[in-house]
Amino acid sequence: MNNYEYEAVDPLIYEQASEVASEIIENASVYYNIQRNQVRYQHVINYLMHIFDDVDVYGFTSDSANQQKLDAFNNFLSYPLCLDIHCLHIKQQSTTFSKTVSGFTVFDSFGPLVFINADYQQAQGSIIFTIIHELVHVYKARQNPNYEKVVAMITNSVLHQEFYPIELRPIETETNIIASLLYASDEVLKQDVMNLNFYEMLRKYTISTSALHNRLINYFTYNCGLNCNQALTAVMAFRNNDIELLNKLRIHLAQ
Repeated sequence: MNNYEYEAVDPLIYEQASEVASEIIENASVYYNIQRNQVRYQHVINYLMHIFDDVDVYGFTSDSANQQKLDAFNNFLSYPLCLDIHCLHIKQQSTTFSKTVSGFTVFDSFGPLVFINADYQQAQGSIIFTIIHELVHVYKARQNPNYEKVVAMITNSVLHQEFYPIELRPIETETNIIASLLYASDEVLKQDVMNLNFYEMLRKYTISTSALHNRLINYFTYNCGLNCNQALTAVMAFRNNDIELLNKLRIHLAQ
């Protein structure tokens, strides 16, 4: 069994991230006239793209950047992802850049430019998460114009393949948390932990084992009131499909 690295999250950052994610989920549920627990990543992304009508999306790849590659990526975004996104252009980057960068956002005078890694090696879940992450940057910039300067510094670090300045790391941490909460929302997880096993959730969310592992730890810690050790035990019960422990956990969660 692999050990998955988990970075403890400051409770205040998690609370702030939850508030932003909850606001977006509520707005998406109203926009599509559905319940909050029916909101999926497609609703979130498409809602944000619809309200930000000046966002342009570009792709980058270490492969040959040609019309065939652009068409293939746009077809992928349309199906199976079901996203209302049309990538305008795709450009070639170095293999090193494409292996280390999943996406970034640039703000110019015409509006935000979102760049997504379109390499064929990119997992479906990684592309979805990256799109949400970058659109969250746009969402927060619309609420606070000064936030654009923060994103510019983050993007500059990405383009130069440098570590983020230490003062920017909480911003990226919060954005990652918001994206994870929008990808697998609390409302949906509340249902799924009572009815699905770990591998059924993996298939449903199309995310990596480590991503689901860490998302569940945060859910059990911040939504269910378990301490760190209890949250890890709960996740491992799912990972190992320990029926006895899962039954006890579900009884506890139902109270």
